[in-house]
Amino acid sequence: MPSSLLPVSISARRVLILGLVAGYVDALSFVDLGGVFAGAMTGNTTHMGASFISGNWHHGLLLVGVLGVFFLAAILSGLMRLLWSPAYGVMVMTIFMVLAQIVHGSSLRYWGEFLVLPALLAVQGETIAKFSGTPMPTIVVTTNLLKAASGIPARRPTMAHHVNRAARLRS
Repeated sequence: MPSSLLPVSISARRVLILGLVAGYVDALSFVDLGGVFAGAMTGNTTHMGASFISGNWHHGLLLVGVLGVFFLAAILSGLMRLLWSPAYGVMVMTIFMVLAQIVHGSSLRYWGEFLVLPALLAVQGETIAKFSGTPMPTIVVTTNLLKAASGIPARRPTMAHHVNRAARLRS
């Protein structure tokens, strides 16, 4: 039975492109929204705690809001993925990208981006999360670096052979 999985090289290109998009959107939101990430929720929770501790309640509450937008969009994306094909998620991402471009040049820029950009990255993270059969989030850099690092020795038989041999010699 032929495999329906894409070759790793094609999946790697897709992960790279989606990762670059997520990085661009995160950088754009951080600059435009004054220190609020659209997709880096770890950064937002860290900044939220620091904001509350330093008494900057306004910024801390903005970060609570963006976490809520991201989480709600992720829930809705998960439901959408279960009910329909992942292609609908890509369509929703495209709509959000168009909306982001529209609000970027409007008087609603701040609040429009505040709502659209986290939703866009939540849809991307929830809809497109598996490549060549391997779960690979496209909006979380740390996890991707760890997965890539652990995958390199496993893909190289000679490297795995030397690591296993060294482990046996130490025993």
